[in-house]
Amino acid sequence: MEFDAGDFATLQQHYERLWALYTEFEQSRSTEIVKAMQSTCRSARRVTNPRYRYAIEQLGWIEGALRPKPTGHDLYAIHQAIMRLENAVTRLKP
Repeated sequence: MEFDAGDFATLQQHYERLWALYTEFEQSRSTEIVKAMQSTCRSARRVTNPRYRYAIEQLGWIEGALRPKPTGHDLYAIHQAIMRLENAVTRLKP
């Protein structure tokens, strides 16, 4: 489980994109933004290095939080999942 700069950069980039999309989603609640966030999560899952397993697991939590509930999307759950991803990515820095 060694550091892979390419995988780390991919996770960092996708985290930043998710955070930017979440900020937009707070304002607009657009389903297009939800789809973009789901696509970003799927794209980041291409990282297969076991060192990044915890960060990849957080993407699953984000995807789960993005599923609509009867009362709409749970912003708190989405925010918390993204913050866990941030924590995971931060801990992976060399």
